[in-house]
Formats: sequence, C-alpha cells, structure tokens
Amino acid sequence: MTYVRIGEFQANAVDMMVDVKPMEAFKPRPLGRMNFLLGYLAEVKPDIVSDFATALNTKLQGLVTGDLADSFGIDVDEVYADASHLQPYTELARNHLNYYLQVLDLPEDGDVWGSVKVTIRNEILSHHLWMYYALEILIDLLGRDEAVKFFKQYITHYLIEMKKGREDRVENLEALLDNRLKAGLYPGQMMTVGMMADGKYACKIETCLLKDSMEEIEDIELKYLVCCYGDYQMVKFSNQHFILTMEHTIIEGDDYCSRVIHDTRADWDLRHPPKEFWDAMEANN
Repeated sequence: MTYVRIGEFQANAVDMMVDVKPMEAFKPRPLGRMNFLLGYLAEVKPDIVSDFATALNTKLQGLVTGDLADSFGIDVDEVYADASHLQPYTELARNHLNYYLQVLDLPEDGDVWGSVKVTIRNEILSHHLWMYYALEILIDLLGRDEAVKFFKQYITHYLIEMKKGREDRVENLEALLDNRLKAGLYPGQMMTVGMMADGKYACKIETCLLKDSMEEIEDIELKYLVCCYGDYQMVKFSNQHFILTMEHTIIEGDDYCSRVIHDTRADWDLRHPPKEFWDAMEANN
C-alpha cells in the first residue's frame, strides 16, 4: 500500500489572503442554500417557516452594522430574482446579503462582481456562520433532536438537487485519487491519501481550515453538521457506487479526520478502520 502526503502545514494559514469573486460565490452557496432551506422548510415543516424567517432576520439584523449592498451599488431585487422562496422575505434577503459581505470584510473600493482578496478565515465564515445561526434557530423552534434530523435531511436534499446532471464524474477510486493528487490545496491544508485495498481509498486529513476559522463557535455538534455532514452526499457525486465512512474529525476535537471512500462494486465491507490504523498511517512514497 502506497500513501502520499500532499500539502504542508502553515501556521495561521486562515489569515492568509486568497482571491474570491464575492457575488459569483454568493449565488450558488449562501443564496442557493438559504432559498432551498426556506423551500424545504415550507414543504416539511410549514407551520414554522414564518417564525424561522423572522427569527433569522432578527439575528442577522442584530449582527449587520450597515447596508453594504447599497454601498457597493448592488440591486438586491435583481440578485434574488430567481430565489422564489426568499422573495416574500425581502428584509431577510437584504440582511442575509449584507451579513455575507460584512463577514468577507471587503475593501471599500473592492469590486464585488470581480476578484477581491480576503482572508481564508473570512471566506469560510461567510459561507458557514449564517447556517450555524439558522440551525440554532431551528433548535429553538423544533427542539435539538428534531432540528438535527431536519438539518441532515435538508443538506442532503439540497446537494442532490444542486448536483443533478453532474453525477458520476469519475469511473473509479483510482481516478479519484489521481485527481486529488493533481489538484491544488489551500495554503495550510495537509493530508495523507492512498488506496488501502481494492475498492478502499483512505484519506487522513491532518489540518482543518474550517475548524481553525470557527474556533469561537462553542457547539461542536452544530459545527460538524454545518461543515462536515454534507460530505457523505458529496462523495456520491463522484460516482454513484461510492460510499463514505468517517469517524474521527478535527472539528470534533480529534487529531485528524479519518475517511474511507468505498467503491461498492468491489467493497461491501464498510467497517471503518480502527484508530490504530489511522495513528500509524504515514506517507511511504
């Protein structure tokens, strides 16, 4: 078995600057996820949609310090033109966008429709913090167990809808591994990867920019749900035969994230390797 380490550790990597295109990134992720959340909530829990939207708007309004959408000359109605589930909640839509822009901490002369430099931390927080607050509100309205169950269903259905027509991107795990080795990583990302057996692709993630960016968030379970849970469904888009098992995660306090992607055409033994395997897993290329 050959394992390869890719990336390298960098202290304070989340404070490094990267190029983002704010409004291009906003539509598919914060906007798309919020719109789908309201639609799915209306379908599954219609009695609480209005209370949820009101509570989330109040939360974001309390965090927003100014109308950045107006400052950057953004036509909010145009941005949300296709977001049918958000359109009834115009104040929430504006506060949602303003909060996204505020978290990015853009320069005053930044081009929100072009490329702007922001810290890795702020890029990550701009996509995840509002979802954390949304989940907290769902817990207030539904109770913790029911809210967690709903959120898992929501993020799974959202990803299925967003990835329609883009499934089965690779033929097998060897191709997936090859793509991983060729693709670049963010500064500070580091992982060890390799085929541990036929139909089993092991990945030991040794640094986590998500965890480093969300240090101030205390509820570990909610951080895991917002940052990591969707990965179970994401693996299926590489190939419908792939299944992810995952036990240890840095965001939950472990030293690493342990992941195995199984190709069920070759491997139906979904038992996750024990901690001893992961502790000993090192690059040997």
